[in-house]
Amino acid sequence: QLAIVAALGPRRVGKSALLNQVFGAKFDDEAEAGVWISPASNSKDILLVNPLPADVPDTDLTHKKLATLCASLADIIVLNAWHTGSGRPTAATVDTLSALFGEQLRQASDGGGVQRSLVLYAVHGAGA
Repeated sequence: QLAIVAALGPRRVGKSALLNQVFGAKFDDEAEAGVWISPASNSKDILLVNPLPADVPDTDLTHKKLATLCASLADIIVLNAWHTGSGRPTAATVDTLSALFGEQLRQASDGGGVQRSLVLYAVHGAGA
């Protein structure tokens, strides 16, 4: 069975680097906005999804839409954040969390045995 792992978080927070380091992927840190997919190089049973939101709010690649997409298809979602910003909510973070948990609630209310994503919160960065 194939497991789908997605990383969510604001732009330039290290989602690509995290997936590259943990799963041996080769995501480009400077890639354009979009949804990038790669198999994990260290496991044939894992497919990685790296959604990169657009910096422009009026687009189909908003944090909210990408979070909804990931909640619909991923088995595991890693919410990625720098330790310095983890306590300060931004519009992108609020939109992401709202869409992610809203989609999970929708799936739960639909029933039908839909397995919801496991959500992990990865906080990283150098300490002072």
